Amino acid sequence: MLTSFALIIIVITLFWIYDRYKLSYWKRRGVESLTGDLIFGNFKNAALFRSAPGWHIGQLHKAARTDAPFIGFYIFHKPCLLLRDPDIIKQFMIRDFDNFRDRHFGGSNQKDSIGMKNLFGLKNPASKYVRTKITPTLNRSKLKKMFPLMTEIGEPMMDYLKNYPEDRDGVKLVDAQELNYKYTTDLIASIAFGTKMDSFHYPNEEFSTKGTCFGFNACTYKLYTYK
Repeated sequence: MLTSFALIIIVITLFWIYDRYKLSYWKRRGVESLTGDLIFGNFKNAALFRSAPGWHIGQLHKAARTDAPFIGFYIFHKPCLLLRDPDIIKQFMIRDFDNFRDRHFGGSNQKDSIGMKNLFGLKNPASKYVRTKITPTLNRSKLKKMFPLMTEIGEPMMDYLKNYPEDRDGVKLVDAQELNYKYTTDLIASIAFGTKMDSFHYPNEEFSTKGTCFGFNACTYKLYTYK
C-alpha cells in the first residue's frame, strides 16, 4: 500500500512538473499570456461545450490588457497566440501569408467533409486552389456591391425578430440554427442567383425548402434567447 501511495505521489508530481513546463511556453519566450487550467489550459468552457469556441475566444480577447497587441493562451497544453492589433494581423495574413497559409480549424479526418472544404479548414495545396477560385469573386469592388444587398436581406430578419412571439416571461426563444438558414438562403439567392427571396415571411418557397434540405439536415444547435 505504501508503494502504491508513493507511485501515485510520483505520478502526480511528474504530471505537475510536465504541466507547468508546457504552460510556461509563452512565459519562457517573454510573451504575455493568460493563466490556464492544469488540464484544459484556457479552453475549459469550450472543451466542455459550455460555450461556443468563437465566443470563448472572444472572451479571451477581452481578458487581455486593452493595449496588448497579442496574447498567449493554451488549448489544453498546446500554445496558441491570439492577435489583437490590426497591423500585426495584417502582417500575418498578407505580408507573411506564405508562412501562415495553412488552417488548423479542424483535423485531417473530419466527418463533415463538405463543411470543412472551405478556407477556414483547408490546408495546402487544396487551400491554394480554392483561394484562386474565390479571390476574383471577393475583390474590393464586388464586396462593396454586395454589402447593400446583405444589409437589405437583414431588414426582413430584424422585422421577423421584432414580431417574434414572446413567452410568459417576455423572452423571445429563437432557433438560432433556423434563423441562420433563412438568412443564408436569402443571401445566396440574392448575391449568387440575383433572385430576391424572403425566407423569414415566406418559408415554404421552393428555393428555401430545397436549400434547407440540401445542406442543413444533420445538425443540432442550442436555442438562444432574444430580447
